[in-house]
Amino acid sequence: MKASKTISWVNPLVLAICVLVLYFSVKGNTLWMDEGQTFNVINTTFAKMMKSILSGYNAISGIPLYYICEFCWCKIFGYSEFALRSMNFIFALAVLWGGLKIVNAMKLPVWMIMMFALNPVYLYYMNEARPYAAVYACGLWCFYYLIRHFDGLRKNDILGFAICFWLGCALHMMFIFIGLVYMCLAFVEFRQGKLNIKRHFSVWLLVLPFFLLLAIHYFHYVLNANEVNSSQSQPLAGILQIGYYFAGLGGLGWSRNDLRCMNIALTLRIFVSLAIIIISYLLLIFYVLRYKVYEEKRICILLVSIAVSISCFLIANVVLKTRFWERHIIYLLPGISLILAIMFAELLCRANTLTVKVVVGIILSMHVLSGLNLLIMDYYQKDNYCGAVELARSFQSAHIFYQGDSPTFSYYGLRGKGVKEALEAEEDIGDNVDISNADKQMLDALINKSHGDIALILCEKYEFDTGNLFSTFSKDGSRVNSFSVVFLPKK
Repeated sequence: MKASKTISWVNPLVLAICVLVLYFSVKGNTLWMDEGQTFNVINTTFAKMMKSILSGYNAISGIPLYYICEFCWCKIFGYSEFALRSMNFIFALAVLWGGLKIVNAMKLPVWMIMMFALNPVYLYYMNEARPYAAVYACGLWCFYYLIRHFDGLRKNDILGFAICFWLGCALHMMFIFIGLVYMCLAFVEFRQGKLNIKRHFSVWLLVLPFFLLLAIHYFHYVLNANEVNSSQSQPLAGILQIGYYFAGLGGLGWSRNDLRCMNIALTLRIFVSLAIIIISYLLLIFYVLRYKVYEEKRICILLVSIAVSISCFLIANVVLKTRFWERHIIYLLPGISLILAIMFAELLCRANTLTVKVVVGIILSMHVLSGLNLLIMDYYQKDNYCGAVELARSFQSAHIFYQGDSPTFSYYGLRGKGVKEALEAEEDIGDNVDISNADKQMLDALINKSHGDIALILCEKYEFDTGNLFSTFSKDGSRVNSFSVVFLPKK
């Protein structure tokens, strides 16, 4: 396959668009629950943070290197929403650089860098103070080292992969499953009689001590973590979510909040967007089969390797009864994008017809549109803790009773007693109360112990509202993403 000739001004234009979109993908809007956890972990001394990381009792222990990097970053740039997320700019540069190197190594047109830099899932997590943008970048570089010499891995390739592999594992423990892609490629080398065991062994012997340290830490975490053997494990929901977002539908169909709460309303925009992308995918499959693109060796090897990795990821999480989402396996997305890019290039080379160009153009355009929608449309934004607190305070009530993640509310200055503590106290309630998972009877008792107007912040997510207060009161309130704020005047 030869790289297609591209008009000279197109390449810098594509790169400029990627840079602009990535720059504006990081914003200073509200934090949500997971980001509140990040702030809560790093907003302390380094010793206390390390104690939390090494405790091994919750998900904090699963992303140690990210917290260390974020701690150092925020000591320099502060703790605003934008500052907490701005470290992702470094990983964006790594993605752009790595994307260019993959495009050149695979002899693809430069415009295909958009498949990597403007992936909707990646753009979504660019605006989040969590490790997923970094994990995506490490995954992209892992694929670069694994595929730049498809005729056989060289020592520098293995070393480059090993370094990126360790960084990815240190950033997020689930990164370990990309190692199966490497093992599949090594097995292909073995079947072809090209496997140089000494070359591989010498590299892994060199990096083994670093992996042993991580292995000891993660083994301790798996044995003690609350997330393991969770009663809230939902394997089918996790599998469907991976398929939905990996297909690029995140900014075309229903938002995360609506899917999570099963608010499935088929608007005209959603119907048209999903119809276009699904029909385009079906046509792509038709042309791939018609022109036998599936015979391309690189596509087959990558497809099987990634399928093995995803399958083992799913099996491990189902066996351990842990909750998993597409972000936990985001590092495989660059490989999937690479498969699509090679398919596009092969189709344009083998059948450079108008219909093929249209199908390729539509799929690429819909992926970009999906990413832009995630950045721009309020419908796709995260839980609006900041908006809920500001709206509740605007009522100037004597009390705010709230549901949601306490550390995130605390970031916005909203703190209060727990329900049990407030009800057991002999004195009347004088301040705010966290009513997460309180029922109607508890709420009535709290209201009776309070004096003055009350603003309720009710969360639509079941994990914070097992008492169904949201469905009872939300119709009388004002909505912001994931919350309804209800004013209860003093009787």
